[in-house]
Amino acid sequence: MGSGESLKRLISHIQGKVSSKEDLIEIIRKAAEGNIIPEHIGIMIERILEIADKDVEEVMVPRVDMIVVKDDVSLRDAIKIYKKWGYSKLPVVHERIDNVVGVLYIKELLKYLDKIETMKVKDLAIKPYFIPYSKNVLDALKDMQAKRISIALVVDEFGSVAGLVTLEDLLEEIVGEIWEEFDREEVLVEKQEDGSFVFNAKIELDEASRVLEEELSSEEVNTLGGFIIEHLERVPQKGEKFEIEGLEFEILDATQQRLKKIRVKKMRSKE
Repeated sequence: MGSGESLKRLISHIQGKVSSKEDLIEIIRKAAEGNIIPEHIGIMIERILEIADKDVEEVMVPRVDMIVVKDDVSLRDAIKIYKKWGYSKLPVVHERIDNVVGVLYIKELLKYLDKIETMKVKDLAIKPYFIPYSKNVLDALKDMQAKRISIALVVDEFGSVAGLVTLEDLLEEIVGEIWEEFDREEVLVEKQEDGSFVFNAKIELDEASRVLEEELSSEEVNTLGGFIIEHLERVPQKGEKFEIEGLEFEILDATQQRLKKIRVKKMRSKE
């Protein structure tokens, strides 16, 4: 029996003996602290319980942060987009973002380097997989694993594209950084001794502006992570440093698809 099935049976067994999810999490935490179960297994079980009520909408890459490629461009142009952004899978659209007609896998494109001028992206695009944004995260993970799908387009109740989600994103919701010290609260901002601030990339832009006492504004995005991507026109990677509007930014944690933790330091004094 696989480890995933074992965890599922363990959770089901314990759930029948407690009255609430909070009680169950507390039992599992104490079991891990007492070495009854390995700490990393305890953390994984807690994460599964915590996301049990989450919808895909809460973990997806939002529409405004999606990088897409048009179906009528050459493979050479697609390679340029890949080199700029670094994504190995790109949604393929026909004229507009709500008309996703496929997904381009860069590894598949590399088999046709001798035809990069004559072949179009639509020649290699595979059928897209759509899921509703109200779908449960665990159900989405199960479906994508069963169908061996690594990227899905998320649609709203009107059928419009709301974002995308990858198998990596869903697995990270469960596994996370299990070797780091477990922190129950999602901290959005922490002030450092040197006067800089470490932000969760999901912090609202207005709140980041208030903390920094600087006006950071955008008509297209509403998070600090989105603000950075909008200015750079790409997703910066861990370790990168750059300046935007008199502020020094350093990426502390990121995946290919999204930013996670950012250090921000003022480069100029307020008058």
